Order: sequence, then C-alpha cells, then structure tokens
Amino acid sequence: MAEVLDYQNDWIDLLALPLDLFPYNIAIASSGSMNNLVGHSPAIQALRAEVLCAAKSRAPVLLTGPTGCGKEAAARAIHRHSACYQKPYVAINCGAIPRDLVEAELFGHERGAFTGAAAARLGKLEAVGEGTLLLDELGDMPLEFQLKLLRVIEEHEFSPVGSNRVHAYRGRTIGATHCDLEERIMSGGFREDLFWRLNVISIAIPALVQRREDLGALFNHFLGHGSAPIRLTAGARIIMADHDWPGNVRELRNFTERALALGIDEIDANLAEKLITRRLASSHTLPAGLRLGDQIIEDVCSILFTHVMGHEGFDTVLAKIQNGLVRRALAKHHGVAAKAARSLRISRSTFVERAKKIQNQVPSAALLPVK
Repeated sequence: MAEVLDYQNDWIDLLALPLDLFPYNIAIASSGSMNNLVGHSPAIQALRAEVLCAAKSRAPVLLTGPTGCGKEAAARAIHRHSACYQKPYVAINCGAIPRDLVEAELFGHERGAFTGAAAARLGKLEAVGEGTLLLDELGDMPLEFQLKLLRVIEEHEFSPVGSNRVHAYRGRTIGATHCDLEERIMSGGFREDLFWRLNVISIAIPALVQRREDLGALFNHFLGHGSAPIRLTAGARIIMADHDWPGNVRELRNFTERALALGIDEIDANLAEKLITRRLASSHTLPAGLRLGDQIIEDVCSILFTHVMGHEGFDTVLAKIQNGLVRRALAKHHGVAAKAARSLRISRSTFVERAKKIQNQVPSAALLPVK
C-alpha cells in the first residue's frame, strides 16, 4: 500500500495538483458498487451522483457524450443501482443493424413475416421484460423507425413483425448518442418529439480531457488485478497528461492493452509517445512533395485558427506552443537540457532560459528538473 501511495504522490508532485487529484489507486470509497465509473475527479463524482438519481426513477434517460467516454458504463451503472437490477439488461447498437432489420430486431417477428424468417424470433423489447433497454448510437436510428419507437415509449406496447398480437413493453429505456441530436433535428435527421420523449433525464458524460485527474486510476484499472504492475515514469505521465485523448476512455484502454502486450514493467516518455495513437498524422494522404511534418503543421495551424485564435491573442498562442514543445522535450530526454535543446534545434542556453521563464510564469507547470 505504501508503494501505491508513493506513486500517487508522484503524480501530485509532478502536476502540482491538489492532493485528491490524479490518484493511482482505484478504491472508490463513495461509489459503492459503481466500480465501472473509475476515478475521483469532480467530474466523475458528479456523474455518479447523477447516475444514482436517475436509478431511482423509471423515466427515460438520454446519455450524451463523445465516442468512447463511457456511456454504456453509465447505463449499466443506472441499471445496477435501480430497483430492476435483477431483471435483464439488454443493449442494442442502433447503428449496427441493417435498416430493413431494425424493426424485427427490436419488435421480434413471426415465422414467414419476411423472406428468410424461417422461425419466430423474440425481439429485444420483449426480451428485456421489466429490465433496462439501452438504445446505443440512438442518433443513427433510421428516421422511418423513430416514429414506431416513439409510440412504444408513449403507449408501452408493440406488435411483432407479421403479427396482430399486442405485447406490453414494461422496460426502462435509456438512449445513448455521441451526436448532437438538436443539430440532427434541425437537419431533419431526428424526430423532435422522440427527442423530448427520451430527454426526460439527461446526463452528459464527460470526455477524458475533462477529467485528466483520473488517468492514473483508469490506467491501473485497465491493467487488471491479475496483471503485473507497469510503472509510469514522470516523463510518461507528462506525455499522458498533455495528450487530449480524442478516443477518450476507450483510447486509454487501448494504450494500456498495447503496453500489456509488450510484456514490459515500465513506460517512459519515449514509449508513451509510441503507445499513444496519433490519428492526426496517420489519417491523411499527403500531396506529392509535401513532407509529413509540413502536413502536421498545416493541420495544427488550421485547428488553432478555427478554434483558438478567436479567444487567445497571437503572441499568447505562440508562447503556449513554445512552452508545450519545451515541456515535451524535457519529458522525452528525462530533464537533460542539452539533449532536449538538440531535439528542438536550439542552443542549450536558449532552452534553459525558456524553461526557467515557463517555471517563473507558471509555477505549477509540469516540468522535470533541468539538468
């Protein structure tokens, strides 16, 4: 336990964060059995509170958030803490079912209801009974089926395809989507009445970048209790803390699984850089004669101009870019100024001057000691 606490303090000292942030252990004292919502950050604690409130009701819930942030984990937590926790939990990905089979998948069908229906089949709405039905990727549901789903939620009944018999729907409905449904409504891709019928209880799942404090706990969680521990060096933790994790918790899980596959016992800054998926650089086909570095710079400039320049001054943005490069160079070269300076193609004296300036301007900046 002492080793775990020391490791936790390493994260705290490194990032100059309050004592309760960036925990490495995964004990969640206040969460009860909510061990799939890992972390201690204010964002995850607020999410747990919302989940517990939603679990007390049978009203429909709408979970929103970017891809990979843990919407299904939140749905399972709602079910687990509800009065129907012993009833079935059924999840269906609305975007993965062929458009012509969505109705049969949810409602079920009778034998001979359509070509290929050699036998009757129970639908998800009936299989869930009094349990919880998760409609994942709700925004990808075909528009023509949305009206039928609306009637099910409002009237609590449905009929299997090819049957006149009416079945009662007694389940609790949870919808989940990474889409902006209000934007989809404006473009005609989603029914407004269905949105309001599902949006009784709305829970926004935070992106991982909004709860960086939970990186250590999540990394340890994904390692699993049966695996040998993998130590993260201070440099690796800087790289991880600086990364935006566009794939969210799912991306961090992939990062951890790649580390486990290597059979290593330590991740340093260099390896952390390699383990992190760089989609920006790999997702483009470069025009003839354009180097990869040029394309990356073009991409970064485009992002900065579109999303940052309206809020930050030109000099401020340039200073932040320089500071970020200094931090990454120090992390990669374990605080050795000469090597870090060479990697940036500047003199050691210029590099040290820049590093000291960062430390003076931002005392809490995550810088390794300069050697």
